[in-house]
Amino acid sequence: MDNIPLILPLIKELIMQYGLLETVSAFTISAVFIVLAWRLPNILTVIKDWKK
Repeated sequence: MDNIPLILPLIKELIMQYGLLETVSAFTISAVFIVLAWRLPNILTVIKDWKK
């Protein structure tokens, strides 16, 4: 919770520089890639077991 006051000015600066839509899309795409990288071993295991 202590990191939120540190992150908010960065997000505000990104919104002012690039716009709300671009900032939200960049954070969404980043979150999707982080989740995919985090869950990749399980995804590969499921695909491998599904092909059997």
